[in-house]
Amino acid sequence: MALTPSPSRPMSPRPAPPQKPKKSAGPLIGLIVAGVLAVVGLGGAGVLFSKQGGLTAENSTHHAAASAAAATLGIAIDTNAPIVWSDLWNNINTAITTLKSEGERQTVRLNEAEAEIASASEALQKAQSDATRSAQQATELNTRLTELQASSAAQLKLSEEKLKAAEEKLAEAQQALEAAEARLAAASEAEATPMAEASTGSADDAQKAPDSTTESSKGQAAPEPAAKKQPSKKQVYEFPGPRNEVLRSATYDAARQTLKIELVDGAEINYREVPASVYERLSGGLPTYEVFFRMKVMGVYPADVDDKAAVRALGKSR
Repeated sequence: MALTPSPSRPMSPRPAPPQKPKKSAGPLIGLIVAGVLAVVGLGGAGVLFSKQGGLTAENSTHHAAASAAAATLGIAIDTNAPIVWSDLWNNINTAITTLKSEGERQTVRLNEAEAEIASASEALQKAQSDATRSAQQATELNTRLTELQASSAAQLKLSEEKLKAAEEKLAEAQQALEAAEARLAAASEAEATPMAEASTGSADDAQKAPDSTTESSKGQAAPEPAAKKQPSKKQVYEFPGPRNEVLRSATYDAARQTLKIELVDGAEINYREVPASVYERLSGGLPTYEVFFRMKVMGVYPADVDDKAAVRALGKSR
């Protein structure tokens, strides 16, 4: 609902107040100026006292700091005499400079020590790496040594078996040689018996013959006996193959009693003081002539070389 403003009333003029008599303002201004000056003076005094107190406190703080610094740096302070704080601060600065220089030197030494530690660490790592490689190599060598020992043991066992088999074959060959020698001796005796009987019969016939032959031969020159057949000075025998693995030929000098044996590899062995019977038996077609050579010739008669070494070298070369 709209409000209707009321009509304004005309204002009636107020009556003017009565005027008071005027007074002089000079004393009041003087009092105000005096009060202002008093306030300013008190404020300046307060400020001065405040600054002096602050300077005293700051000075006390500096003195305490100087005393603490001197005590920390080990600088003696004579409390019985007035302290010259400027000299004390100079001493403190000198001590601080000295400590700073010493600290720098200690820093350099520390850096050098760190570099040495780093170098030593690298050397230690290298030594550890070398030790690891050495351990690995030692392990590998131990493994190879174990394998070699096992292989050597196997080869040794095989060699022992071969040696045992060779000894058995040698024993069998020796028995065969002895049997062949026995048969040869028996054959020689059997051949010698008829020859002895024949020579005995010829002698008896010669005694029973008539003397006419003697008489008829009188006046004639007796026939010269036939020249005795001289054996050749050198005899050569070629050993048959292919079962022969050691001997190639044998040359015997009956006059000097020397026997030269040529091995299948071309090596020659000259024996001295060898009877003819040894050559005859060696070249008599024995089936075990190699065994006979090893047992009856090699190492028995003096030779110009080491015959055993020559035979061993032959065995290694095959």
